[in-house]
Amino acid sequence: MADTSKTVGSVCFGPYELSLDCEELRKDGNRLKLTGQAIQVLVVLANNAGKLVTREELQQKLWPGASYGDFEHGLNAAVNRLRETLGDSATDPKYIETIPRRGYRFIAALDPSTVQPPWWKRKVTIAVAASVVVVGSLYPWLRPRVERLVRVYELQQLTVLPLTALPGNAGSPTFSPDGSQVAFVWDGGNAAGSDLFVKVIGSDKPLRVTYHGRAAWSPDGRSIALWHNAPADACGLYLIAPLGGPERRIASASCLLPTVPLISWSPDGKQLAFLDTAKSPSTYTIGLFVLSLDSLEKTMVKTDCNLVQTPAFSPRGDYLAWGCAEDRSKVSLHLQRLSDGNVTQLLQDVDGVEGLAWSRDGRRIVFSTANGGDLWEVALARPNHPVKLPIGHDASSIALVRLGLLSCKAEGV
Repeated sequence: MADTSKTVGSVCFGPYELSLDCEELRKDGNRLKLTGQAIQVLVVLANNAGKLVTREELQQKLWPGASYGDFEHGLNAAVNRLRETLGDSATDPKYIETIPRRGYRFIAALDPSTVQPPWWKRKVTIAVAASVVVVGSLYPWLRPRVERLVRVYELQQLTVLPLTALPGNAGSPTFSPDGSQVAFVWDGGNAAGSDLFVKVIGSDKPLRVTYHGRAAWSPDGRSIALWHNAPADACGLYLIAPLGGPERRIASASCLLPTVPLISWSPDGKQLAFLDTAKSPSTYTIGLFVLSLDSLEKTMVKTDCNLVQTPAFSPRGDYLAWGCAEDRSKVSLHLQRLSDGNVTQLLQDVDGVEGLAWSRDGRRIVFSTANGGDLWEVALARPNHPVKLPIGHDASSIALVRLGLLSCKAEGV
């Protein structure tokens, strides 16, 4: 019998992505006009991919109490609408197969990485790491944790597996787009300064890419964006190939930031969000900037915030999120809708924010708190209602990866 219970998450097939909880269908990222019983039929079928869903089961789920004639007409119209939207055929189906006089079967091949319950309940990868960073005199309360060994959490079994076993301190991890490699900074066990390394998941020896810096892998996997905070005349953003080579400076920035800031790529790879000092009439503030990779023009984002933290583009590029700190224990999360520049507050008075990342469907934000380093998530549809995740402690920086979530954890502090 088909499972007709409501499921959350999303599935991908061909050029389509179907949100099971929000009942939305997108093609190549663009939302299609498919609503009502047509989208509901698709959700039930996709939820039971490869299985026969009988007409009686569809009636009980979507047309309870309807007369036989109304149900038959409604179901036939919904399936016809589905096939029209998907460009499918009843005689030569690619997505929905008709089983004469019995029902329908969803026959499209699903992307296995998107067949999921809620992302925090599926097998999610979380790496934890660390390094000691000395905070400058500006904003001395911004003191990051010591982060230790990079590890992997698998949420289905809640077990811990080593991702690296390197001596010393490692931190600031970022996955390649396909999830097969991880870049991170490592001090080599001597605490003399952290350099950038790339490691193939499952291999033993990391490759040094460059000296110093904090990194973010580009969406196309072809380059890594670096933040250099030394020497004093060379602070700013750079690009480098994942296998190393010459660095190209793409933006200058101040060396007065209290910590090495996070960098976020837009999903199309055309922009970088980063932090820099911004002079106001009375003092220096830490502002949010967006750099165009085409023109290398640097634009300041209006945040109405004296201290911006943790910028992060959403997976679809429709939002830019950041933390706004009054002090270490009072941080609010803000969103800018990039289509019109509208800014809204998602959370307020958070107990500090060390790291921030988006869920893959772009409907939730995960963040780690400064005091205790617990992992929380908040849905855009339910602002100011954060939910504590059943994993993570002493976490700091967080990075999204195709298979789940990457974060840094402090141990032994």
